[in-house]
Amino acid sequence: MQKILAILCLLLGVYSANAQELWTSVDVEASLTKKLELDVIGEFRWQQFGTPLKTGFGEAVLSYRIVKPLSIGFSYRYSQRSRSNGFYTLHTFASTLSYRYRVGDFRFAYRNKFETDKDTYTTSIEDLRWHFTDRNRIRVTYHKKHALLAPSVFVESFNEISARERYSLSELRTGANVDMILYHGYTLGVGAFVKHSFGSKKEYTYVGTLALTKEL
Repeated sequence: MQKILAILCLLLGVYSANAQELWTSVDVEASLTKKLELDVIGEFRWQQFGTPLKTGFGEAVLSYRIVKPLSIGFSYRYSQRSRSNGFYTLHTFASTLSYRYRVGDFRFAYRNKFETDKDTYTTSIEDLRWHFTDRNRIRVTYHKKHALLAPSVFVESFNEISARERYSLSELRTGANVDMILYHGYTLGVGAFVKHSFGSKKEYTYVGTLALTKEL
């Protein structure tokens, strides 16, 4: 099983290097109390290796565990997005509801995330309004006790809520990831996913991901 996971990790790494976009991130997780956690994330998104930066952001997430499988969270993200004439700031606030369940070596996780954001880059009067998105993600992870590799698959939907109170699917992501458990609380994740954007000229985008996580 470990050899199969190692091959999968290698394939994901090769795919990430040749994907249309590469997303890299550093994540620090800290337990403030038995039920309260703080997650600080820094992420950079590139078109490919060696290309100019597309998006960079910093995000802070505060989560509270109501009961063992159920938690709620609140977050703020400060982003800088590249446009044709420079970088523009995007402010994003979000609330989350998460549920986790374990069956043997399999872990099931569901997350609902309701986002509202304001972009400083405007091309029409619609851009001056706050933008709302309802996100739903399901992830399944396989992790044996003391194993060094933990593969997972996920699917996530993005549902736009317009000013006219319409609720429509705008984006769908499906992908896979392998986490390599290192030492002293470090985890290195290599993954890839397909982003299907509805109503966009560029309908499909292939994204590679590389993430370093530290648990305090």
